[in-house]
Amino acid sequence: MPNQILTYRNVSRETFQKIDELFDQFHSVLEAYLLRLLWWNKSVNLVSRNVTPELLREHIRHSLFPALLTEFTQSSVILDAGSGGGLPGIPLALCFSEKKIILNDLSSKKTVTLSHLKRELKITNTTIVNYPVSEYPIRNPEVDCIVSKHAFKLPGLLNDINGGSWKNVIMLKGDNFSDELFNIPYPVSVECFELGATDHPFYQGKVMLNIHRI
Repeated sequence: MPNQILTYRNVSRETFQKIDELFDQFHSVLEAYLLRLLWWNKSVNLVSRNVTPELLREHIRHSLFPALLTEFTQSSVILDAGSGGGLPGIPLALCFSEKKIILNDLSSKKTVTLSHLKRELKITNTTIVNYPVSEYPIRNPEVDCIVSKHAFKLPGLLNDINGGSWKNVIMLKGDNFSDELFNIPYPVSVECFELGATDHPFYQGKVMLNIHRI
């Protein structure tokens, strides 16, 4: 682990309230996405087959947490690495229409479905790409920030994007990530925001990592 810096932060109940307010502000479009995602999930494995609307709603709410960070709000072009069914990229795109969100996934079935979702929801600020995230520096050199929700281990993603222009990476992960730090080949600073302050069981054992290259 070459000079990695790991700092833990607590997330207050007031912070969760901000996410609730953002979700409520864009409730109609986020609910429309939820319904379309459930419909498409019947034919394409985008999320767990037995996911309930209530659980999927929490996944969508969870996807909004990067918006709490200054690094996200100050970025204009954001790459969602391993987007799958559009988490966290589509909820962020729906709430922040002024930002360009690039939805990246290796599965052509998933990117085709993302194209359908984009059209059905009339999303105008997303681009959908189907290539390894390691190619992003060549194809999307303007990317400021990379987000990812449970799609990568730390060394896998950070190895792939080494040499890119990214300023920071925001990852939504489980709290058992610390062993992954040992396999990152270059020094980074990691802020770990622990999301277990709420009583909601969905967030127990979940963290948000804000990663900077040193």
